[in-house]
Amino acid sequence: MRGLLLWRVTGGAFAAGRLVQNYYTQFIEAAQRGGMEAVCRTEHFAELIASNPANRSRLLSMDVERFMAVMNQWRRSFNEGADYPVIGISPDELRSMTMPACIIPGNDRTHPREPGQIAHRLMPNAGYHEVGTEDRPDLDVALEDWNAKEGLLAAIIIDFLRRAQRRY
Repeated sequence: MRGLLLWRVTGGAFAAGRLVQNYYTQFIEAAQRGGMEAVCRTEHFAELIASNPANRSRLLSMDVERFMAVMNQWRRSFNEGADYPVIGISPDELRSMTMPACIIPGNDRTHPREPGQIAHRLMPNAGYHEVGTEDRPDLDVALEDWNAKEGLLAAIIIDFLRRAQRRY
């Protein structure tokens, strides 16, 4: 691997609770309420169906119990790493990542600064760049800040990619 870009790193109890709900629990609950038809009506799957209408028949052909079992397994796997400072990656795993890394921490409750700071301290070849300089409680407001700094982000990422390419 030439390098690793970690952008808006997630960690902490708030992020773990929000993400497990967004990624798994909402779909399990929809399936429990109304089967695969209800899953198709969720925002995420409705968008997938809108972009490819064949997805509807794929989803409706799934056994609802199997769908919920898979989502529950994925949720359990996610929760096993939810207490780590960076969700899903143990401190020992972070220490073992020796490739060049570019870490750009977030600045909202789902992507707080601290997980990126911890990753930077633990990863031996990590650079650190703060782009979102003001903490935001709301994800949408934070995204507005990030969109306004698109040029700075691009410059940081391009510089990192060029340096990583020269190493190999």
